[in-house]
Amino acid sequence: MPFQFSCFISYRHPQFVVEPNGVKVLVNALKAELGSRVNEAVSFDEDRLKPGYSLNNSLSQYLYQSACMVVFFTPHYFNLEKLYCAREFFAMLDLERQRLGLLPAANRNHGLIIPVAYRGFDQMLKQVPEAEKAWRRSAKTSPRLGQNFQSFQGWLSKNDKARVAAIATEVEARCDLFRNLFGQKGKDPFRNFTSFRLPNEAKAKAVLLKTLKYKALLPTKEAA
Repeated sequence: MPFQFSCFISYRHPQFVVEPNGVKVLVNALKAELGSRVNEAVSFDEDRLKPGYSLNNSLSQYLYQSACMVVFFTPHYFNLEKLYCAREFFAMLDLERQRLGLLPAANRNHGLIIPVAYRGFDQMLKQVPEAEKAWRRSAKTSPRLGQNFQSFQGWLSKNDKARVAAIATEVEARCDLFRNLFGQKGKDPFRNFTSFRLPNEAKAKAVLLKTLKYKALLPTKEAA
């Protein structure tokens, strides 16, 4: 079946930043930019903006039915107590490995996770590849776009708009790659969405704790 979403938005409730609704502003800008480029919607769970959020299991199907995932990173994205973002990240790593294998070799350098620093750009540059290596048990990581919005305060500057457009270009490219697979026998990477589940919390937490180097980067306590 065709994919339903151009991208899945993975993010933590930004309760520690100056502009808590800024993620929504950026996502709405991304939606507007993609609206003129692709037909598929953006999967964005706005309930996550509310304190006390708990994971909605239906989100695993939305992630599965997305061509790629945009991570709005904050220093608490990989957190040992609230693991839903880590589970989404690891799930898309698994899907990335499966789906890129269906593409021509020349197109396999298009990673399906697009990290964007809402806050904590330097931490993002360390933690995203470390998490990928730990999950995959490999020293290799995929090349990934890394836009920096950590100076963003709730309104879009000219540079912010250019960064949003760059993200949309990356999302559009991934949508185009998978559209070209449809109709090819045995190459529908979105057909098993009803049985797909995120990795469980215990496995995600074990991977985050795998190395002391990575453990030292992770915040372990936060307010409810």
